[in-house]
Amino acid sequence: MYRNGFTVDDGELRDLTTPENLAFIASLEKGEVPRELQPEQRAGEQRPLNIDIMLADHREEDYVAPPPPPYIAFSGQGAVLRRDPSESASASEANIFSPEILLDIEIPPVDESRPTTTVQVRTTQGKKIRIKINQDATVYQLAAIVMRDSGVGTAFSLSAGFPPVDVLDGSLSVKDAGLVGASITQK
Repeated sequence: MYRNGFTVDDGELRDLTTPENLAFIASLEKGEVPRELQPEQRAGEQRPLNIDIMLADHREEDYVAPPPPPYIAFSGQGAVLRRDPSESASASEANIFSPEILLDIEIPPVDESRPTTTVQVRTTQGKKIRIKINQDATVYQLAAIVMRDSGVGTAFSLSAGFPPVDVLDGSLSVKDAGLVGASITQK
């Protein structure tokens, strides 16, 4: 009980002038349990009420609401989204295109008598390069051209598609890897 109202179970301040709150206080003054605190009973059931009601007398002071709990921006966990939850690419698989491997790859000239494709590559530096290559060239050969044209001297990965998926098999042909006309990202 406060000078300007009352609270129940640390709830909001309730005004003493509304009819339902006046009925609540009247029940307490008679020594009865207010109706809203009584457990629901089935029709015709008579049970004695064993409810303890504790009153704290603060009628000499006005109610002051407690401060809200501190704001916590994020308290959850992060999640990694993958194409297949059973796939877990190791660090070596994610960066399969290393200079040690690619420097030994022969980059053949484009043979116009065989099917060709043009792929667009966004490099780690943000540049876009267009590479014309035969469809039967390997992904390793494509990666060697990407390394040469981008100037990247460290291991990298290539991803394509939507959602982007890392290209993990360098021995596949560009066609078999689904990279014909693709937009590829170097990471």
